[in-house]
Amino acid sequence: MKRYYEIIEQLKLQEEFAIYLASSSINAPYHNLWHTINMIEDCYKGYIHESGSDFGCKNLIIAAIFHDIDHSQGKYSDDVNIKIALARINELPYDTEEIKNIIKATQYPYVIPADELSLEQKIIRDADLMSSFKSTLLPHCLVGLSEELNIDLVKMFDGQERFIENSEFNTQWGRNNFNKYIDDERREVRFLKTLKLED
Repeated sequence: MKRYYEIIEQLKLQEEFAIYLASSSINAPYHNLWHTINMIEDCYKGYIHESGSDFGCKNLIIAAIFHDIDHSQGKYSDDVNIKIALARINELPYDTEEIKNIIKATQYPYVIPADELSLEQKIIRDADLMSSFKSTLLPHCLVGLSEELNIDLVKMFDGQERFIENSEFNTQWGRNNFNKYIDDERREVRFLKTLKLED
C-alpha cells in the first residue's frame, strides 16, 4: 500500500502538506505528525476499500491533512479545534466547502449523526477513531491524550476500556480494522490496569 508521501505526490498536495508541517500541531503529544500521516494513509486505504478506486479522493486527503491543524491540545473543546482547522482551510486558493464538510465529521463528541454522513465523512471519522487502535496504544494514544487533556494516566486506562467497548465504525473497512486490533488492545489495557503507578 502507498505511503503518505507517495499519496501526496500522486495527488499533487505538496503545498498543502507543507502548510501542515509549518503548523503548531506537528509536535503535539497526540494530535501530531504521526497522527496526520496515519490519517492520510488510512483515509486513502479506506477510500479504495469502500469505493474500489482512488479516483476522487483528493478532497478527503486534504481533509485528513488539515483536520487537526493547530490543534489546541486540550486547551479548547473540539468544536473550537474544528473552527481553527476550518479557518486554516480558508487559506487555500480554491473552493474548500466539500473539504470543510468532511472535516466537520471528526468533531468529537460527534455532532453529525452517523446516518447523515457522506462516504468521505464516514471514512475520515473511522480513520480518526482508528488512530486509537494502532499498535502504539500506550506511548502515542494514552500518554499523548493524557498530557493534552491533563488527565491522570490511570484514569486514561479506565476511560480507554470504555472507549473500546463503545466504539462504532461507519464503514466495512473501519469494522475490519477494528476487529484486527481489538483483542490486542483489550489485553494491553487490562495489563496496564494491573500496574501500580507511582504518584
